[in-house]
Amino acid sequence: AGDANAPTVRTDRAYLTLTLGAKAATPRLVYDRPEVVLPTVPLGMQARAAFYVINEGYDNLQIDYRLPADTVRMPLQLRFPEGRLVGYSRKKLLLLVTFAAKKPMSFTAKIELLDMEGNRFPINVTATADNSLLTLQPYLSLKAGQITISAEEGKPPTLVDEEETARAASLASTPSKKKDDKGGAHLGGADDEVLPLAKAALEPAMLAEESLSAVAAETARSAQMMMAYISAAIVKLSGGEHGFPAPLLHPRAKPLVDLVALLSGKNLSMPQPPADRKNLRALTHHLHALLESVLNFLRSQGALLGGVRPDHLMPLEDFMRYAEERLRTPAAEGSVSAQRKGLPRRQRKALELEHRTVHAQAWLALLVQLLRTLVMNRITMRTFAGLPGFPDSAASALAADASLLGSNLYSTPEQLIIKWVEFHWKNALPQSAKRIVDVDTDLRDGHAFAAVLVSHCPFLLTAPPTTMLDGEKAMPDAMPLSPDKNDLGTSLATLYPQPCDEAGCLANLHLVLDALATIGAPFSTVSPQQLHAANAREKLLFALHLFQTLPHFVPKTTVELNGGLHAPVTKSIELSNPSRKPIMYSVKLEGAECFRIEATSVRLEPQQTVAFRVAALARFTGVAHGRVIFLSTGDGLSTANASTLVFLLRADISLGSPLEKAVCEAKLYSPTPVVIDVTNPFDEACSPRIKIVEIRPPFETSSPANEKPVDVPRGRGSKQQQQQQQQQQQQAREAVAAAVSMLGSETLEEVTRKLPSA
Repeated sequence: AGDANAPTVRTDRAYLTLTLGAKAATPRLVYDRPEVVLPTVPLGMQARAAFYVINEGYDNLQIDYRLPADTVRMPLQLRFPEGRLVGYSRKKLLLLVTFAAKKPMSFTAKIELLDMEGNRFPINVTATADNSLLTLQPYLSLKAGQITISAEEGKPPTLVDEEETARAASLASTPSKKKDDKGGAHLGGADDEVLPLAKAALEPAMLAEESLSAVAAETARSAQMMMAYISAAIVKLSGGEHGFPAPLLHPRAKPLVDLVALLSGKNLSMPQPPADRKNLRALTHHLHALLESVLNFLRSQGALLGGVRPDHLMPLEDFMRYAEERLRTPAAEGSVSAQRKGLPRRQRKALELEHRTVHAQAWLALLVQLLRTLVMNRITMRTFAGLPGFPDSAASALAADASLLGSNLYSTPEQLIIKWVEFHWKNALPQSAKRIVDVDTDLRDGHAFAAVLVSHCPFLLTAPPTTMLDGEKAMPDAMPLSPDKNDLGTSLATLYPQPCDEAGCLANLHLVLDALATIGAPFSTVSPQQLHAANAREKLLFALHLFQTLPHFVPKTTVELNGGLHAPVTKSIELSNPSRKPIMYSVKLEGAECFRIEATSVRLEPQQTVAFRVAALARFTGVAHGRVIFLSTGDGLSTANASTLVFLLRADISLGSPLEKAVCEAKLYSPTPVVIDVTNPFDEACSPRIKIVEIRPPFETSSPANEKPVDVPRGRGSKQQQQQQQQQQQQAREAVAAAVSMLGSETLEEVTRKLPSA
């Protein structure tokens, strides 16, 4: 029975009205990601990436595909591990794209899937292969702990991945009945042998928040080391407080254009800025065109920038504005309200996440290829011909070294830098020197860097001790860097011996960075902790900085400033500026106090020659040493960033001419006092030591013109008579000398003339 109090439900009116609509759409194939980026791999190794194709509207379709026509420049292969048939029962398929190359290359190509009517559904695929550590660092980080570096005697270092080699062999040996002529699965059958590889290569379309934070931290650390190298070795950039890549991007990417022009030595052809500087849309398009011109120029120089897009280099505001215009539908193009409203909130958030993910990485990849192309690739065997501190015999042996070629990890310029470090390591620290195979682990303890510094600047061994870092301990077990330098507490004279723990490595790197600051070539604001945590690429950049800096600290010549006490001696060092920009030098004088310079800075205008004067005013006799260092203070833009110049100074100081002469007359054997005024030449009170130096004039050995020669008998007693005469003359001389030293009134020559002839 029903409840009398139950409410009555009315059915004569609607509580909710639903409007249903439908729009016919052409069947299509879509992908689970906007593009496919294959991991960067060494030459000869295979890169793989998997993704899904999603069926929207096809009842039964046998998918066909088309690869790039140029298989030499874009050697891509496509696999269908789950077959090529989609329909009601299978809404998506797993695809596997592979890539391997025998020479460096980078590209972005389209892979097109085709339906039965020939409709095309493209997706961009980016692939990169190289044999350079600068390019391959992401691969090393990705495969950390899974790969080894093989280096047999006389052979180049080579990356070895046994698992990848076995997988590549298995993929290449897939039965032909399961493959068509394009490399995909035959008809609709599944490729069971490729399926495990495809599942292992499948990465999420979007990284999780934790992964994004880890990637951002790694990118920020690498970018800091990169900017430190650029500021120390190439050009000083401002705006670092705003974060990376603000120093290169503001204003309107001008610092980037100046940097490329400086390294390439060419004036780049850039698009003209818009006339209306307040038109944000025009400014955005101009920035996009400018960045695209820079990328095209670097690609023409051999940069591997196939996966870097100009919009990814733009600031967030310009990126969003450019993306809105690119994604705006034709219907909304003419609608003012739609333009004001912009993109949907969900799409805007997706774009912001994309910019956050790729912006810093794109800039880092750009700088890496900039250095690889315009800096590193210019280091050849000709660079070592006449390189200061590198003898010709070592250059000849290096030219005959077969291990410089054939590595899939290090390029030839990188190998040359490594060999340069090895040579100076053996020269300055032979007891710990070894072959550098893994740049990351072999250079971590700082021994190689310290040896390179000492080999070029031996005076760093006696530099004063530096302040220890917080938490650092003393080094009682420190090892002398040179056998003849055993004093603890000096700068580079002591290092923690190998093997070093983390504290020892940090202390060694602290000494290295402090030594660089001492000679006026600091590596920006990098700390020992950052250098210790740096990866192989960043340690190679630090070695590159030493390679470009330290040879200039080998003295050009020695300036001799010889003279007497209190007598100024001056010489000039001729400085020339052959460049088209002014050169600014900061002049640093080190060594004995007797040396003087006329100024602590000097400016050379273009094509100007300046004579810089160096003087010596000695207060003590002996040999004095010093050096004068000309450190370039140019920023690389308004003033040229010139090389360092070092000149040794040497002064051999003798008594010279007397400051004052005291003349007096006295009788023989009668003492006569002489008063001499002594002036203190120092700024403080002193107690000089009195020393009397007797200057004896030479005796006359020739006989007077009117004196006849003495005939010496030539009998048996002639020799005995001569010896007696010599003894008598010697006794006479000693007597006269004793008398003169007592009287001090007449010279030995004057007294001798008054004596009777012997």
